[in-house]
Amino acid sequence: MNESNKFGHERQGEHAEQLGAEHGGVDYERRDANPRKIMIATVSLLTVVVVLIIGLAELFTMVTDNQIKEAVLKPESAPLRELRSKEREVLNNYKIIDAAKGIYQIPITRAMDLVAEEAYQNAQKKDSKPAKANAGK
Repeated sequence: MNESNKFGHERQGEHAEQLGAEHGGVDYERRDANPRKIMIATVSLLTVVVVLIIGLAELFTMVTDNQIKEAVLKPESAPLRELRSKEREVLNNYKIIDAAKGIYQIPITRAMDLVAEEAYQNAQKKDSKPAKANAGK
């Protein structure tokens, strides 16, 4: 005797009815899954995933490019221009800080030249001292 369960599957025989009743109406599949439908679903899902990945990559590139263009082409703000002007003035001009103590401000390029020249002269003095000491022995 064949009858359908709630899933639309046919049960065969009294033994199947007893097994189904023992397990709350749960039974095993009586036919194989359709491989064609599984392949179609898999290919469709993979296609959607690939399209989403490509779309997100393009969106990321577009947003990144827009942010870079905005940052580079954006006009400089007035407070930033003022700050940079003051910094250039401090770095590139002479100024008397405290004449009584002999403290003066000099341009940064001149200060670097003086420090480099002083370091070079100190290195020359150190190199010449051992030569003089060895010549006297």
